[in-house]
Amino acid sequence: MIAAITSVRAEAASTTESATSLDLLVEFAGSDREPITIPREKLYTMGVEKAEVMIPYAEKTVTCTILPVRKLYAYLEVDHSIASAAESYDGYYSIYPTKFVQDYDPYLVLDFDGVEKGSLRLEGTPELGPFYITFAAPLVQGSDEMPDPDNKRPFGDTKMTLGSYDDLLGFMYEGAFANLDAAAKYGRDLYTNNCMSCHAWTAEGPGGVFSNRTAQILSVHAKFNRDYFSKYIINPTQFIPDVKMPKHPHYADEEIDALIAFLSKIEI
Repeated sequence: MIAAITSVRAEAASTTESATSLDLLVEFAGSDREPITIPREKLYTMGVEKAEVMIPYAEKTVTCTILPVRKLYAYLEVDHSIASAAESYDGYYSIYPTKFVQDYDPYLVLDFDGVEKGSLRLEGTPELGPFYITFAAPLVQGSDEMPDPDNKRPFGDTKMTLGSYDDLLGFMYEGAFANLDAAAKYGRDLYTNNCMSCHAWTAEGPGGVFSNRTAQILSVHAKFNRDYFSKYIINPTQFIPDVKMPKHPHYADEEIDALIAFLSKIEI
């Protein structure tokens, strides 16, 4: 099952220009290393593999040429203990902590067999290119192992930022966030691996800009409008029928309370 956010992004993609470049931009957080643009053809020299991949919207498995993220790291000669973030042409954002890369071996989909190189479009789907990042484990929304796995399966990826987790998200572990209780720590994990895909930390980032509600705005609702905040997360369509945000029926009181505990630490 593909989470509702993918349907929302597909609708947006149908009216939004996809990335004009088929190359991959890589930046390095916390480093003096200059950003580099890797030509698409160069990626094919890094040890690509063939894999059967479930493609969103098409709801079918397709034979694909893939490049494991670990091989990209090797080419760039970066430590495999680093983390990375991916940004998509429509403003979506995904974070890949070190442990996720080590445990799930995510990869970039470069092309579909039988489809012209440079295009990741199948009949009935939006353009998923220039790159689609995913992983093999068949996890679905609400899984005990990972409640929101589709946030780690972004399409339309144009840029990756590599660095230590501290370089990418260290600010979420400092100051008011340095000594969180168990609930707030869980909330931080949920925000980082789900909410942040669409809700940037500030207007300057990091995080996605698929929504214009930053973490600070979410914090206001969490602190002062708890009932609305809770109901909106679970089913936002009850308030705004055509809202972009997906439903989260798998979030119980524990998840809602955790998000409130974390977001309430943000200064307004």
